[in-house]
Amino acid sequence: MARKIILFLSEYKESAKERRYRCPVGDDVIGAQTNEAPVHYLLRQYSNVNEIICIVTERAKEKGWEVFQNKIREENVDVAVTEVPYEEGSDFAEGALTKIMEKVRAGDEVLLETTGGFRNAVMDMLLLSRVLSYVGVKTIGAVYSNYQKAEIEDLSRLIGFFDLVGGMQELTSFGSVKSLRAYYAETDDQKIEGLLSAMENLYETITLCKTKRIDGCMQ
Repeated sequence: MARKIILFLSEYKESAKERRYRCPVGDDVIGAQTNEAPVHYLLRQYSNVNEIICIVTERAKEKGWEVFQNKIREENVDVAVTEVPYEEGSDFAEGALTKIMEKVRAGDEVLLETTGGFRNAVMDMLLLSRVLSYVGVKTIGAVYSNYQKAEIEDLSRLIGFFDLVGGMQELTSFGSVKSLRAYYAETDDQKIEGLLSAMENLYETITLCKTKRIDGCMQ
């Protein structure tokens, strides 16, 4: 299993100054470039990150790539920083997404840094997260660097909601609660456990055509 950070690389403005950001957990982090502080936070909070996959436009390549690599290596010389070239305005699914899929495999875990890039970059990140989930790659965290508030915001729960929605779709389409069980794996709420078990019983009853048991399962 490998653990990777994925981000859209931002340009580096020469006038940018280092700024201190509050974090959801632990001490503050410092960074000047848009991606820098949130990546430092992710590297601190999640162990065994072995690669940072950067989606890089030509402008970001020219005005941010070298600076970002140097800043990361100052903190962690072992993590690989990989470039995925991307032309702004091109089809993300046929370009960068395909190249990223070649760099991961089932069982890997990814962390999303969603600050960098253009306006629809976050939507591309959400698309990436959904597609990766279908090949066995789990998104375990996501962050955003809020410049106005000077804090790193944790978006992991938002990503999790997409798993919940996907689980509900799976339930209504196929009667399966597999994804819902995965979403609620760490809960100790007995009402949720009871509901999931009841759903499983109903699904099994319908699958096995035990029609006399359906009314009882519905109750």
